[in-house]
Amino acid sequence: MAYIIKNFIDTDLALKIKDISLSNPFAYSDHHPDYSDKLQWENSPVLEEAMELLYPSLDTHLPEYDIDKHPNFQRVYIPFGIHHDSKKRHNLNRPDEDCTPDSVAILIPMDEGPYFNTVFWKEKHFDTQSMLDEFNEFGMLEQSELKNTGIGDEYDLAFSWEDTRPGYQLYNHLTLDCVFNWKIGDAAVFDRTQLHAATDFTKHCPFKDAITIFFNH
Repeated sequence: MAYIIKNFIDTDLALKIKDISLSNPFAYSDHHPDYSDKLQWENSPVLEEAMELLYPSLDTHLPEYDIDKHPNFQRVYIPFGIHHDSKKRHNLNRPDEDCTPDSVAILIPMDEGPYFNTVFWKEKHFDTQSMLDEFNEFGMLEQSELKNTGIGDEYDLAFSWEDTRPGYQLYNHLTLDCVFNWKIGDAAVFDRTQLHAATDFTKHCPFKDAITIFFNH
């Protein structure tokens, strides 16, 4: 499951990586699926100069893994709701046999603060359809079948699930794994198939920056 690495990289080194990453314009962007006029994220491949600073920490903490796709420096303006980052989700055309077993990802914050959090749950999904099936099944549960971890009372996750019925908040029903409060220098490693979501930082900050790396095995 997900785990947090304290002091994954020196803080000054992390800030240097951020400066290097911001030295070039973002190469890619996409809008929020529900708001075509609102930019959700921008990113660029992490420059090799910055990767050279990351490799020692990656070799120390994740020596057995190889990188699946080029790491990205990403700026997020609208938080991502409940989702997973499985190989199949990122490449629908990838043969199933190349997607199992899945692997891990690492999230390396380039910003920090009390409103920058990532919540991880224990539920896992191989592809998007199985995740949507679980979401639909949740919506059909009887109230007596609902669970409530109370995570939504502690962290701002309301944006991630729209259901006005009392108790029908998926984020409270899922099995909580852990919460990663972003701190520059720390990192979170998690199973790519694992459900996770950001908390809503938009009431306090216009965006947040991080590096994400997906591993192959």
